[in-house]
Amino acid sequence: MKADTGFKTVDSSNLAGSSNERAGFESLGLFEALYGVLFQPVLTIKKLAAAEPVSLAVFISFLVSLAAFAPRIADRAVVSPNLAPIFLLALLTALINLLLLFTGVLFFTLFARFLGGDSNYFGFFSAAGVSQFVLLLYPVVVFISRIAGLPDYLGLFLRILLLVWYYLLFLISLRESQKISSIRAALTVGVTVAAFAVLIFLLGAGTLALMFSL
Repeated sequence: MKADTGFKTVDSSNLAGSSNERAGFESLGLFEALYGVLFQPVLTIKKLAAAEPVSLAVFISFLVSLAAFAPRIADRAVVSPNLAPIFLLALLTALINLLLLFTGVLFFTLFARFLGGDSNYFGFFSAAGVSQFVLLLYPVVVFISRIAGLPDYLGLFLRILLLVWYYLLFLISLRESQKISSIRAALTVGVTVAAFAVLIFLLGAGTLALMFSL
């Protein structure tokens, strides 16, 4: 009778398959990633979470923030040749957006861990950052709205639609990177946002109470 040592036999074929799959993910190119985010989001986000292209996520996040100021820059150029202030504001906004992405992903990852998540910070960061590519359509929507003379409410609706699209991609990024269910991913987002809302409220109330007590 063979003694039970408590160790399981490793299936080398599964390891080879896993290695090949990871190699395929790491070969994900720039245009394949951006095209996939638009038209094959679930599969592409799985690849991004596995490959962890952090530098690409940083670049896309930075580019999206700067592009969001394109309509304002165009308006400013009409009335004033001095574009330095608005360029500086765009740069500052891009840095803040990047900082929020870094810290936001950290807190979402921590909360997801309590629900059985994998704590895959860089995979989540990469997928969420690259998914911001859809927000590059924002300045396009603004310019089309102006050229076509669309009502303000319609332009606003299109912008909200883009934001909803991104937040759905963000949710998928959380789900795929942490390997949790859609319900747990949605619960993670809801609990994290609620916790921050309560924290901000308490800090604000505490600050006001301190000011009035002085």
